[in-house]
Amino acid sequence: MITITRFMARQVRAVFGRGLSSASRGPFPPVMFRTDSSGLTIRAKSHDAAVEFHQPGDFAGEQFAVPFDLLKQCAGSRAGGVTLERIDQHVAVQWNDGGIPQVIRVDAEAPDEDFPVVPSEMAANDARIVTALRDAAATADNNATRYALNCLQLQGEPGKVAATDGRQLLIQHGFDFPWDDDVLIPARKVFASRELLNNQSAEVGRSDDWVCFRIGPWILQFKIEKESRFPRVEDHVPKANSAATTLRLSAADAEFLINALKRLPNDDDGNRPVTVDLNGTVAVRAKSEEQSAPTELILTNTSRSGEVIRFNTNRDLLARAVKLGFREVRLTGPEAPAVCCDQNRQYLWALLGKDGAIESRPQAIRIESPHVDDVPPKPKPNRKRPTMSQAKTNPNGQSRRNGAGTSNGTDTGSENQAGADALIEQAEAVKTSLRETLANTSELIASLKKHRKQTKLVRSTLASLRQLQSINA
Repeated sequence: MITITRFMARQVRAVFGRGLSSASRGPFPPVMFRTDSSGLTIRAKSHDAAVEFHQPGDFAGEQFAVPFDLLKQCAGSRAGGVTLERIDQHVAVQWNDGGIPQVIRVDAEAPDEDFPVVPSEMAANDARIVTALRDAAATADNNATRYALNCLQLQGEPGKVAATDGRQLLIQHGFDFPWDDDVLIPARKVFASRELLNNQSAEVGRSDDWVCFRIGPWILQFKIEKESRFPRVEDHVPKANSAATTLRLSAADAEFLINALKRLPNDDDGNRPVTVDLNGTVAVRAKSEEQSAPTELILTNTSRSGEVIRFNTNRDLLARAVKLGFREVRLTGPEAPAVCCDQNRQYLWALLGKDGAIESRPQAIRIESPHVDDVPPKPKPNRKRPTMSQAKTNPNGQSRRNGAGTSNGTDTGSENQAGADALIEQAEAVKTSLRETLANTSELIASLKKHRKQTKLVRSTLASLRQLQSINA
């Protein structure tokens, strides 16, 4: 008999499901349970991936395999026990669900003994490798038919992870891989599992046919794609000094942009275009066919250096660059790839054609990001009361009381006046910002009311035309 918790069944199902699934969506392999003197081992293997969970302990020897769907049936968020007992050619499974006993019986399946062996040489990496693999898998194209865009490239000697879907490219480096050449493995969403992200370190190794990751109690192995081809990604990365324009996004505008981009009007679900205009102000525009004027986001805290430029881009790729944490975008032209770099990463994406770029219009619906003053606030004056010894007299025999002189001859009244002036300036700045926000909001409400009135007029006209058609008929 083997006993696990319902929560463990839930974790195993989540990690195994993401690790073994592929674009083909074939049936999941059976899950093998084994106990011995080393502990409990749960594992499953598909044609290109193998996942294992190990919990140390000393148990009686037992081994059997059950259908993967069993984990879904007995999984839960609580720590209630699940017992699995082999009876002849079947496995009896029991657990409690809300105090009600659940009992099912499934056929015992033959375990897959051809499980890849964990390599003897494993290189230690910090937790950043798991995040890098997660972001790389989100960049790949699982439905690719040309090149191995559904794979991750692990470059041994430089220690890089590269992934692309043909529109975007993410290269991350600074890792330790115990091999020298480049290998390709399937891109899987398993690295986004919180069960893996919660661990602080990871080990990476390689055999002839498999790449292995040991992350806490989990072992994930992926078959090396030896016959597939991967693009020469470094050839697409421009030199750092080739940028003609640099966009520097503030943290406040980054949050504002992520929330606002998905709400901008859109008629093209394929390209999902927006126009970014770096000319004086930094503006992001979008327009639908029903709108007479575009909607425009003004990033008040963002700056541009270099040449004036206007370009079209897929809003989702722009948002992804911001979500990845990049705050600087380098541009060499309106149709050349946009490039983001930091200490350990390079991200670039293809821009859309410059034809159809949305120009600024006086009647545009403008929404400004909240202005944030980057100047640090002035320190408040020290209002700590003096001690008894300090309050007696200064060297000149003057008493140190409110309104009197200090030990260095400074007039505290002038200090208080300066502090009051600074506070008044800050209050005036807040007042001005609120007035601008109120004006923009009023303009937006007026535009929305006008749009609603036009929509009602069109509906009324269409209804009249239908009535005329019915009369003529």
